[in-house]
Amino acid sequence: MTVLLTTGIFYSLILILCFYPGFFCPDTITQLREILSDNYSNRNPFYHTMLVRCFIKFGIDVLGNINLGAALYSLFSVFFLSSSFAYAIVTLYQLRINKKIIYAAAVFYMVMPHNILFSFNMWKDTPFNAFVLLFTVSVFRYLNQIGTMKLNYVILPVSCLGVCLFRGNGLIVVFVTVIMVAALFRKKEPRMLISLASVLAFALLMTYPLLNQLGVTQSDIVELSSMPIQQIARTLKDHDDLSLDDLELIAKVADIDTVKEIYDPTLSDPLKVHLRSKESQQYIEQHKSEFGRLYIKLGLKYPVSYMAAWIDQTRGYWNGGYDCVKFCYAFMDNSYGLEKHIISDKGQKAVFLYCTLYEIVDPLKPFVSIGLHTWLILLVVFIGYRKRDKSIILTAVPSLAIVFSLLLGTPVFCEFRYAYGLFCCLPFLAVAAFSKSTNEPQSI
Repeated sequence: MTVLLTTGIFYSLILILCFYPGFFCPDTITQLREILSDNYSNRNPFYHTMLVRCFIKFGIDVLGNINLGAALYSLFSVFFLSSSFAYAIVTLYQLRINKKIIYAAAVFYMVMPHNILFSFNMWKDTPFNAFVLLFTVSVFRYLNQIGTMKLNYVILPVSCLGVCLFRGNGLIVVFVTVIMVAALFRKKEPRMLISLASVLAFALLMTYPLLNQLGVTQSDIVELSSMPIQQIARTLKDHDDLSLDDLELIAKVADIDTVKEIYDPTLSDPLKVHLRSKESQQYIEQHKSEFGRLYIKLGLKYPVSYMAAWIDQTRGYWNGGYDCVKFCYAFMDNSYGLEKHIISDKGQKAVFLYCTLYEIVDPLKPFVSIGLHTWLILLVVFIGYRKRDKSIILTAVPSLAIVFSLLLGTPVFCEFRYAYGLFCCLPFLAVAAFSKSTNEPQSI
């Protein structure tokens, strides 16, 4: 409770004094447009949009001020993220780990710049990654019989459902976790396997049949095909000997010369915009088998181009040292009545300076390096293997599954918010792996 209140109050003061009513990125404005027009899509997770809607509608209809509704959401976000940190710290305490290490972990969570800035940003990444941390800690607690098991039986499926519903790759994260539970614990923990598999099935029903029934638009096939689009474009750019049949099929959905010109090896958005400008989504959807065969055929014929495209598109998640946008200070111009109010200019400048230090000062850069965090979580898995502790290995799986999902189809080669879950989970994983006590955990 102390960690929750201290972190929540600290972040809330920064929000109120320096960034009221919070940060609003382009995705947020899209969600507000959907809420106020009552016309929804699942490109930004529908269930997160519904959460935002509760606060925005309360602000407009009850308080008569959309800014107050947005501020209340930001405060909710602050305390929800803080509660996930507190849950991790309480679990370490129940493991009887040295109190100095626990205090250090609590302070680390509180002062990291990404945690401060993400806490009051109205985008899907904050609640999603809070759920990822809750899910990670719940898995560890369940396997090691920590705390009140009745509470663990509740938080584990609830956090699992949150992971599934609050970001598109959450289903992949849970699917990989279910596979690993089956591989490592199917005989010892069949109840856990059944619980997670059931939540995954329920989430699939909520994501597709239910939303389709409600008339909620799903992401189009172009949005879901970032990696194949990049690999085919790279092949076109590298080679002039594609068959006429292959070129004719590609030409039905894109201008080949334009594809060669706008191909960006680190970003799929230019090509996706081009395909949508040609209204190619429906044609690709209707001819998926043909494009599937084309993708396989070109991959077998030009594997080096495919591999080069994949490396360029994913390297930011497994290789450290790349500059990318790590923190979002956005307050997008809008026509919905959202207005920023700054009480302390000096406080805002101090926060900006503090966060910027992590991007420009070399000794601080490792704290915001995506690639480094990926390898450190792999180190946690190695420690679990050396200790013959399968619970540590499985606890690291959700974080690694996030990376795996990005390797399959990230639209951006190095996007901090996509990998933010690693930064939420690593402090807990590292302390648990290096310091896990042989003493009987406390049950409080």
